Amino acid sequence: MKIFALISMLFIGAIHLCAQNELMLQASDLQDKVILDRGFTSEAGIAGTPYVNETNAEGSFSLSNKTVIKSLTRLNCYYGNFEFVSKGKIHLVNPAGIDSVKLDGSVYVYRNFSADGSNQPKAVKVIGRKGSNGIYEFRQAEFKPEVKAGGYIEPKPARFDWVDPLYLLEAKGKIVVLKNVKSLTDLFPQNEEAIKKYIKENRINFSKPDKLKRLLDYISQL
Repeated sequence: MKIFALISMLFIGAIHLCAQNELMLQASDLQDKVILDRGFTSEAGIAGTPYVNETNAEGSFSLSNKTVIKSLTRLNCYYGNFEFVSKGKIHLVNPAGIDSVKLDGSVYVYRNFSADGSNQPKAVKVIGRKGSNGIYEFRQAEFKPEVKAGGYIEPKPARFDWVDPLYLLEAKGKIVVLKNVKSLTDLFPQNEEAIKKYIKENRINFSKPDKLKRLLDYISQL
């Protein structure tokens, strides 16, 4: 794939850090893809960035509500996953050993859903929670290959472009992308008319987090 040629070599690796308990071992066994350092910088010939914040900050990685490791980290919105640096190389977290991350005052969890055709666990920001229900925000950076000049075509460098955030609802043990009213009523067919009425009366906008938190309160009472 062109992306890997452009951002440097991608290969499978594993880090086994010493730990005194199983939780620490699971959190530290980060055996996902490993990217050479500087893989996503402009020096690689790619414009833009896949990071909301390019600066690494200390994050708390938790499993079953227990903090098992703290590390400098940042969210890579191309992979939908958190990175941390070890020995000069960038490592993607293995979601099998982590279920939540606290960073910059926000909480992120891993959820399986399809945003691009691949149903993989992705890091999503918690907007609101009510019991087992939740509203999440997913940020995504898409990679666009280089466009060569030709005819009337303007040249463009390889780049990362940001797409509009997706908002997800977790309810009844399912994850749905909130695109329109139908995406919600399909999950609650027996309450379809009541939901439509609530959305209309309260002017619920599926791209407004504050409105979605109100919707979550309502849905959790059904």
